[in-house]
Amino acid sequence: HGYFLEDGNETGNHLIRNLAMRALPPDPSKLLLDSDDARPSEDEHQGRFPSVSCFWISNPKNTVKYNVASGCRGVGFWNAFEDKIYNHSGAVIAEPLRTETTEFNYNIAHASQVGMTWDGAPGWENTNNPNNSRDRKVASAHYAPPTVPVVTGNISFKNSMTGIYFRGNSIVFKNTITAD
Repeated sequence: HGYFLEDGNETGNHLIRNLAMRALPPDPSKLLLDSDDARPSEDEHQGRFPSVSCFWISNPKNTVKYNVASGCRGVGFWNAFEDKIYNHSGAVIAEPLRTETTEFNYNIAHASQVGMTWDGAPGWENTNNPNNSRDRKVASAHYAPPTVPVVTGNISFKNSMTGIYFRGNSIVFKNTITAD
C-alpha cells in the first residue's frame, strides 16, 4: 500500500494533496498482510478486495482530500474499517465501522481495478502468514456510522472493475463523477 493507516486507531491525520502511483504487490515471499496478496485465488478476497491500494484508510476519523490515486494494482482508495480495535489489555479503543467520517472529499481515483471502496477490512480469521503471525484475512465490512456521511467532489474513472463500491447503511455522494 502507498499511504497506509494500518491499525484502525489512527485518527486526526490529514492526507491532503498527495499523489500515489503504481502501488504494486510485494514478492509473495515478503507478504506482510493478507491485503498485500494479489496472487490469483478462488477466495472472494480477489474479486471484491483486489490488492494492493494506493491509500489504505482504516478509520474514517481522518481528513482525506485533494488526493490522487493512479495506476494501483488493486484499489485507489480502500476505506477498510474494522468493527472494533482493541488495545493490548483487550479494551476497545476504536470502532471504525461506527465512526463518523471527518472528511473524504475531492479525491481522484484513476486506472486501478477499483477506484474507491468502503468494504473489506481485517477479519477475525488468522492467515497463518509466516511473515506476520498477527495477520488476519480480509473480510466484508458494513459501514454504519450514527449519521449519514456526505462525501463531495470525488472523481473515479478508467478503473477496470468498478469506480466506486460502497457497502454500508447509507452515504451521500455529492458532485461525484464516475466514468469508463
